[in-house]
Parts: sequence; structure tokens; C-alpha cells
Amino acid sequence: MKLWYQSLARESDAIHYHPLLRKAIDSCVDSGTKVDIHGVVASAGMGVFYRILRHYDLQEVIRNAIRAEKEGYDAFLIGNFSDTGVDEARELLNIPVLGICENSMHLACQMGASFGVVPVSQKQTPGKIENARRYGLERQMVGAEPLDSSPAALKQAMVDRSLKEQVMAEFTACAKRLLQRGAEFMFATSDYDFGGPAIREAVTGLFVEPRRVFGRGVLYFGYVYLAGMVLRYVIRMSLYPEERWFGGTIPIFFHWVLAAFVILFGRFHRCRSEDSSRKADPSLRSG
Repeated sequence: MKLWYQSLARESDAIHYHPLLRKAIDSCVDSGTKVDIHGVVASAGMGVFYRILRHYDLQEVIRNAIRAEKEGYDAFLIGNFSDTGVDEARELLNIPVLGICENSMHLACQMGASFGVVPVSQKQTPGKIENARRYGLERQMVGAEPLDSSPAALKQAMVDRSLKEQVMAEFTACAKRLLQRGAEFMFATSDYDFGGPAIREAVTGLFVEPRRVFGRGVLYFGYVYLAGMVLRYVIRMSLYPEERWFGGTIPIFFHWVLAAFVILFGRFHRCRSEDSSRKADPSLRSG
């Protein structure tokens, strides 16, 4: 499968952003799926801030959509939370056209009863509310808590660790306010495409980034833990048959559930890290 990912970041101004975007996409695509990232060249990519400029972004998006279908792409993905050109491209193309804002909002509704969004700035907030209304999800959206930032600041945050930490702190504060307003799910809506990868790059750590060695250790611990609890069950039933599943301070059944979670957690780290290795080294792929 071959997908066209249409970013609204200007290609000459996305030196730091596109590598982060590539890393994010490669971490979640299936083997055999190719995603080509395209920015804008003719327009400034600022239509998300000024409606008069959206006209220029729209023209380039439509031209690229037509080109994508002619070049044999299986779908056209608009990777900007303005969803610029979604309706127009759907009228023209015979291949699927997906907008990241529309899909994110619908996915949020599958994850919880309500959601909130964190736009880059107050200037972008009305567009997110309009999109929620347009997709019939206004009742599910509890609101928007914008950052006091800009695309230029988020670009700088990709290379400035201290600035990145400031952005993350502000995002966390916005997220907490959305939680207080009743949001069960939330996401950043960086219209100029810089917020998402910057946040994704910042939110890393031992329990988030897949690590093969760590996963193997957790997996073995889970197997030993589960085996120990099975053995404990056999011994306990021979001594106290009346207690069965829910006897003792912590029921054995609960230990089994916990052991299963540990095993799944270990498999996540091991399998995801192996997938990443295969993508990085084509010689490791089967077939």
C-alpha cells in the first residue's frame, strides 16, 4: 500500500519537523505500507492562521491530491488539523481522502465519552470548534485550551530542550484544565504540524519507548510470576480447598490477571522494538 501524506508545513522550513514526522509515521505503519511525506512549496502554509491565506493552501492541496491519484497512491492523507481540502478532494478523487482532525475526533469518541483539544494558540481555537461542529461532534467536545505559543516557537522547541520543557509544562497545564472540564480524551492540534511531533518527541522514557532488553526482562519476570502463582494455586488447593479462587489476602485470581498484564507489557516492548529494527534494516524482513 502506498499513501500520500500531505503536510501543510513549507518544505523549505521543515528541516527539523519532517524527520520527527517520519520517525512517528514509521513507528506505527505495517510492513509493506509506504508513506510518502509531502509539504507545501508554492503556499506559505499559514492558512490555519489567516483565512485569506487558506485559499492558497487549498489550491496546492487539491493539485497534490489529483497528482497522488494519477501516480497510483491508494489514499490521500491530509496531515494538518485544519483539514484543509478534505471535502474538495473527496469530490474529485476516487481514492480515500482522510483528514487528521476528523479522524482524531472520531477516534477520541471511541476512546471516551468526551474529548478536549489543545490548539497551538488562541488564533487557531475557533477553527477546531468549527471542525467539531462540522463533524457532528460539538456535544462530545468539552472545549479547547490553547497554548500561548506559535508555529515558530514550536519549531524552535524541537532543537531547544529548555523551550521544549516549557511547551510540555504548558501543555500539561492545559490538559489538566480539560480534565477538570470533563474531558476523557485529549490531543494537541498543532495546525502548522509542529506541536504533535514536538510533544511526541518530548514524551519518551523507559516505559514509553520500546526497548528490547527491557521487554525481555519484563517478559521473563511475567512468565516466572505466572508459573509461581499456578504452583501456589496447586499447593493452596491441596491445603485449603475451600478457599479456591478468592481466598487469601490477595486472591490468586488477581495475581493471574496481574501476571498477564506484565506479560503483555513485556511483549509490547519486545515486539515493537523488533518491528522498529526490521524497518531500520530491510535485510531483517522476511520474504
